[in-house]
Amino acid sequence: MSNRAYQAAFVISLLTVLGISWRVYNTFEDHQTDNLWVEHSELVRIETEQMTNYPVNFSNEIRKAVILNDTIISDPVAIRQYVEIKSALLDSLVLDNADQRARVKELHLLIMDYLEIGEQVKNTFLGGDSAKGVISSLILQEANALELVLDKSSKIVREEQAILLNRLEHRDDEETSTPRNLLALTIVTLVVIGLLFIRANRLVNSNVKVNKQLASKIDELQSEIDRRKFYQNLIKSVLDSSPNGILAFNSIRNSDGEVVDFELKVANATAAKLVRKDQAAMIGRRLLEMFPDSKEAQLFDKYVHVAETGEPYHTEKYYEYQGLNTWYDINVVKNGEGVVITFSDINFIKQHEQELLEKQSELEDTNYQLEQFAYIASHDLQEPLRKVRAFGDRLKSKYEKELGEQGSDYISRMQNASARMQTLIDDLLKYSRVSRAEYTFNEVNLDVILDEVLLDMEVEINHKQASITKDKLPIIEGDAGQMRQLFQNLISNSLKYSKEDVPPVVSIQVKEVERMSLTQVMEPCWELTFKDNGIGFDPSYSEQIFVIFKRLHGRSEYSGTGIGLAICEKIVTNHDGEIEAEGEAGVGATFRVYLPK
Repeated sequence: MSNRAYQAAFVISLLTVLGISWRVYNTFEDHQTDNLWVEHSELVRIETEQMTNYPVNFSNEIRKAVILNDTIISDPVAIRQYVEIKSALLDSLVLDNADQRARVKELHLLIMDYLEIGEQVKNTFLGGDSAKGVISSLILQEANALELVLDKSSKIVREEQAILLNRLEHRDDEETSTPRNLLALTIVTLVVIGLLFIRANRLVNSNVKVNKQLASKIDELQSEIDRRKFYQNLIKSVLDSSPNGILAFNSIRNSDGEVVDFELKVANATAAKLVRKDQAAMIGRRLLEMFPDSKEAQLFDKYVHVAETGEPYHTEKYYEYQGLNTWYDINVVKNGEGVVITFSDINFIKQHEQELLEKQSELEDTNYQLEQFAYIASHDLQEPLRKVRAFGDRLKSKYEKELGEQGSDYISRMQNASARMQTLIDDLLKYSRVSRAEYTFNEVNLDVILDEVLLDMEVEINHKQASITKDKLPIIEGDAGQMRQLFQNLISNSLKYSKEDVPPVVSIQVKEVERMSLTQVMEPCWELTFKDNGIGFDPSYSEQIFVIFKRLHGRSEYSGTGIGLAICEKIVTNHDGEIEAEGEAGVGATFRVYLPK
C-alpha cells in the first residue's frame, strides 16, 4: 500500500474515531441530563405528596374529633402558610411545564378551599352542642373537598410519573446505543492502531499516548456505568419507599391484536406487601396467573380498557379473593403498551366511614326521640296551664277587692306568665309538627299561597299600615301547609320588628339562580328574597338567628318565643333547600330562601 493510501486510510480512520467519540461524549451528556430529570421528577412527586399531606392529616384529625368527641388542635391558618411555601416551591419546579403549573395552581386553590371548610368544621366544634346540627353537612363538604385535593394531587404525581417513565425509556434507548458505539469505537481504534504500527515505528510513542487516552476513556465509561447502576438502585429505593403499591404491566396480545393478559415488569415493596406475595417472584408473571379472580372482580376489563383507550381509571374496591379481604383505592393509567396500577389499602378509612354513619344514625334517632318528647310534653302541659289561667281569671273577677292592689298585680303577672307559656307551648307544638310530620310533596303554586297568607294577615297589615310588594312566584314540588307557615312567619317577623312610627315596607322577589349542592354540584334553584325596612340586626347574628329559642331583643321590647325562624329553617330543610339571613341594625333585614326547581 502506498504512502498516500496509508495517509488517506489514517485520516479516514481518525475522522471515524473522532465522530464516534463525539457521539459517545454526547451520550454521556444525555445521561447526565436524564439523571438530573429523574431527580427533578422525584422531587416534584415528594413535594406534591408533602403538600397534600397537610389537608389529609387535618382531615384525619377531624374524623378523630368526630368519633372521639375530641378537639381539633391543628390551626388552618398555620397550615395555609405551610401550603403557600410548598406551593411556591412546587411551582418553581414545574416552570417548564405549563400543564403541570396549571395543575399545581388548581391543587393550591383546592387546598385553600378545603382549609376554609376545615376551619368551619373546627369553629363548629368550638360551638359546642348548639353547632352539632350542621356538623354532618360540613363533614360531607370537607370529605368532598379532600377528595378533590387528593384527585388533583394524584394527577400531578401521575403526570410526573409518566414524564419520568418516558425519560427512563429514553435512557434505556441510550443504554442500548452506547455499547454499539463503544464496539465501533474499539474496532476503529484497533484499525487505526494497526495502520499506525504498519506505518512506521517512529509513531510508536504516539500510539502509546493514544492507548493511554483510550484507557482513561474506558475508566470514564466504567464510572458512568457504575453511576447509572447507582441511579437505577435509587429509583428502585424510591419506588419501594412509596406508601402506595405500584405495579407496571406490559400488554400481552393475541394474533388479532386483542389484550388477553398483562406481564408484570415492575413491582415495588409496598405492592408485594399489600398483595402478600414475594416481590422478586412476582416479576415476569402474568396478571391472571397471580390474580385469576380479577375478572370476576370486574377489574381486568377495566385494565384492558385503559390500555386500549388511554383513559385513566379510579375505583374503591372491596377485594375478597386469594385470601385478600380488604378495601383498596385503585388508580390505573396507560404506560406505553401496558398500564401502571397504583393502589393502597383503605380498609381503615372505610371502617371509620361506617362508624361515622352509625354515629349519624344514632344522632338522628336521638333527635327523633327529643322531638317526640317535646310534642308529648307540650300536650301534657296544656291542661294544667288552662286551669292556672282559668282559676286566675276567677280569683281576679270574684276576689279582686279582697286581694287588694298588690294581690291584683300578682294575679296579672301570673296571667301574663301563663299567656307567654301558652304561646311557647303552641310554638313548640308547631315546631314539633314540622319536625315530625309525614308529608307528601305535590305541585304548590307559591303565588296562590302568598295571596292566601296576605289575606289572612290583612288586619295586622292594615293596622301597621304596611306596604307589601311581590313578584309572581313559581310553582314548586312541596307541602302547601308548610309553605303557608313559612311565608306567614317571615312576613310576621318583618311586621313585628318594624320601626316605631315608620310604616313597614316588605318586598318579596324571586329569581332563578344556580347554587352549590351538598354533593359539590351546581344545581338550578329558586331564590325567594324577603326584604324589609325594619330595625334589622347585627350581621354577626346572621347564623344564630335561626337557633331555636334564640332572641336578639328583650321580651319587654318585642313579644315572641324565638321559635318562629327556627320553624322557617326546618321547613326549608324539609324541602331540601337553604335559608340565609342578612341584616344591618337600623336599616332592615333580608331573608333569602333557596328551593330546588
